[in-house]
Amino acid sequence: MRIPAHIGVGAAVCLLALLGSGCSLLARQGPPLPRARVLEQLEAHSGTFRSLIDTEMSLLIRYRTDGRERRTPTLTGHVALDRELPGLWLSAEKVGRPVFSLKARGDRFWLALHQTAELVSGGPLAYAKVPYLVRPAEARRLLAGADGLGLRWPTTVMTVEDRHYCFETRVFGGPYARVLVDRRELVVNVVRRYDALGRVTSELRLDDYRPVGGKLFPHRFTVVRPSAGATVQLRLGSPKLDKPIPARAFQPAPRPGWTHRDLDREPLSNVEAFAGD
Repeated sequence: MRIPAHIGVGAAVCLLALLGSGCSLLARQGPPLPRARVLEQLEAHSGTFRSLIDTEMSLLIRYRTDGRERRTPTLTGHVALDRELPGLWLSAEKVGRPVFSLKARGDRFWLALHQTAELVSGGPLAYAKVPYLVRPAEARRLLAGADGLGLRWPTTVMTVEDRHYCFETRVFGGPYARVLVDRRELVVNVVRRYDALGRVTSELRLDDYRPVGGKLFPHRFTVVRPSAGATVQLRLGSPKLDKPIPARAFQPAPRPGWTHRDLDREPLSNVEAFAGD
């Protein structure tokens, strides 16, 4: 193709890019890989990880209340995660002062709220009352490979999109989960979960992948709960993988003199720290 002389070099480059855009994406991504190869690479990236420790994480929470979106200041702290228990320990502070400590094991959690000296505990029913709590089953997907994400299930099918391999799992004819895998890097970008009515209950976004121990690992982890208007974003600073963590680290510490609230039996309004929510 001949470029007219009156078009500058920069404009000519842009024009050529536009003219070739129809095939440039395919060229960057390469031809689609077979499903077995995609699963093999996913397992190689993260399927062997058991634990995560990061003492330089930051946390931001956005939530909707009274028709308005609010956000917390950015908090700092540490996170520890064991995929097998599963166990989660998330501790946050602001300007060196502790704000909260979340410990969870299996389907139970213990939330220590320092400003009001309250220890809040509960199980699945309680989790539903506090939608901006990260759950161990969600956090473990930071470490999950193909098997941990259910991508080998008989009801899971893979299709190819422009930028992603899309894995969709259906149960009883309805959507159950959708996982998007980046075609270039072969890492997980999105994990969506659905309820029995086909509504999205949560969306996990994994991005800012950087090498850790020779493997790509996400340094930003975002949980979105559309129905509750809640978003939790966790940024990792210097994650350490597969360091031993004693199981007792995920059990609540004694809090003498603190008020204990059991959210399986009490409303959220009984918790002083959440009285306005």
